[in-house]
Amino acid sequence: MNYKNKILYLTTFFSSFLFAENNISSIEYKHFNDLKEIEVNSASPKLTKITVDTEDISRDEEIEISDQQLAKNPQLIHYFLNLAIDKNRPELIPDLVAMYKKYQYHDPILIDYALGEYAHYQQDYTEAINIYQKLLEKYPNINKIRYKLAQWQFEDKSFNSAKQNFSQLQQQKLPYFIQKRIAAYQYAIQQDNEFDFEMGVNFLNENNINNASSQPYIYLANRRFNKSPDSLPQKGKGFAYYINLEKSFNIADHQKFLFNNLLSGKYYWNNKKYNDIENRALVGYQYQNAKNRMSISPLFEKRWFDQKQYSHSYGLRFENDIKLANKWQSSFAFEYTKTNYKNKSNPHYKQLYSTTLVYLADSKKYFYIGSDVLLDNTINLQEKSRRYAIRMGWKQDWDYYVSTKIGIQFAKRFFKEKEYLFNKKRFDTEYDLTLNIWKRDFSIFGVVPKIQYKYHKTRSTIPDFYSFKKQQINLLFEKDF
Repeated sequence: MNYKNKILYLTTFFSSFLFAENNISSIEYKHFNDLKEIEVNSASPKLTKITVDTEDISRDEEIEISDQQLAKNPQLIHYFLNLAIDKNRPELIPDLVAMYKKYQYHDPILIDYALGEYAHYQQDYTEAINIYQKLLEKYPNINKIRYKLAQWQFEDKSFNSAKQNFSQLQQQKLPYFIQKRIAAYQYAIQQDNEFDFEMGVNFLNENNINNASSQPYIYLANRRFNKSPDSLPQKGKGFAYYINLEKSFNIADHQKFLFNNLLSGKYYWNNKKYNDIENRALVGYQYQNAKNRMSISPLFEKRWFDQKQYSHSYGLRFENDIKLANKWQSSFAFEYTKTNYKNKSNPHYKQLYSTTLVYLADSKKYFYIGSDVLLDNTINLQEKSRRYAIRMGWKQDWDYYVSTKIGIQFAKRFFKEKEYLFNKKRFDTEYDLTLNIWKRDFSIFGVVPKIQYKYHKTRSTIPDFYSFKKQQINLLFEKDF
C-alpha cells in the first residue's frame, strides 16, 4: 500500500439559535464537512516494488599484484578482467580495460562485456543496455550476454524486452539453476500485470466520532450559549474498512496504463447517522525506469454520509519518484480537485503539494520525512484555508519477528477571513502520533493482526468549537492478495 496521513478538514454551520430561560441561550452546532478525517494522499516512493532474488555474489578472493606486473603480461590482464566481472569488482574495470586495450590482440568482446558491467555498476542503464544490445547483434548465440541484458532490462522496467530475451533463453539447454532464475524473472513480470487486491478492517470504539470540542457552551457578547447535544462529542462503536484494487498494463517498455480504486469507510452500528463511505478511482499513464517514475492520472471521488450522497470530486494527480542514491529515494505529488457538496452551492478547489524523502537503512528498517501543503479555495472566504504539515516516521523489523512502525505529524492551518460569529480568524495547530506493532510470524487465517495506537490533538484560536483531542487503540487486520 501507498504510506496515508489523516488530517482534519474543519468548517462549521450554525443552524439555529433557541433562547432558553434566565437569559441563557442554546446554540445548535453541527459539522458538515468535518465529520470525516480527510485523507491526504501524500507522496510515497514506489521505485522498489518488484525484485527477484538470484545468486549470492562472492567477493572473498583477494589477490595483490602491481600495475607494473600487469602491464607486462596481457594474459594476466585478461585473467583479472574476467575475475573483476565474475567476483563483482567492477570498480577495477576501467584501469584494467585501459591497460588491456594497449595490446594488439586483445579480445573486443571481453572489453565491451566489461564496459557494460561497469556502466551497470554506475547505474547508467541506458549505456549498459546499449552496449549489450550491440554485442548481441554481433554474437546472438552467446547466452551469457542475452541473460545479462535481460536482467538489466528487467531492472530498468523494460519488461516487454526482458520477457522476450528470457523467453529465448528458456528455449536453450541451460543449467537448471539458470533456468530456475529465468523462471523467477518471468513470474515477476507476469505478476506485475496481475490484479493487486488489498483489504483491511479494524474495530472502532470512539468517544468523538464528529471531532467536536467537549466545551458544553460558548460566550458571545457576554452571554452564554449552551450547545445542543448533537454539537458535543458523539460516541460510536463499529468498524473501519478499506478495499483497494490496483491493476497495471504494460503497453511498451517503461510504459504502463494504470487503474486504481480505493473504497473506504466507517460503519457505526449504534450511531448510523455518522456512517461514512468514500470511493476514489484513478485511471492514468505511468513511465518508469530504474531511477525514475512519473505518472499522471485523472481521479474521481464520491462520498456518502448517513446513507446519503454527500459530495463528489474530480481532478488530476501527478507523481514523480526519483532514486537519489542506493539508499535514498524522493517522491513528489501534486493533486488538483474540484469538490461539489450536496448541501453547498459553492464548490471547493483543492491543491495538494506533497514531498517525501526516504532513507532505506537496510533490509530491516527505513526512515522518512515529508511535507504537505494543502490549499482549499472557495468563494466563502471563511472556509478558504492553507494547511502546512511536516511528518516523519520509522519502520523497523526487530528480532523475534517483532515489527514496529511509528509516524508523527505536526501541522498548521490558516483560514482566510474572520468567522463572522466570533469576529476572529481561525488558526489551528494539529498534532498526530500513530504507532503500529505486530508479530511477523503470527497470523490468523493468513492475516497478520496489528495493534495500532493513534493520538490526535487540534488546538484552535476558536477553542470552544474546534479544539479537541482523542486517542484510540485499534486491532487491525490487513491482507494483500
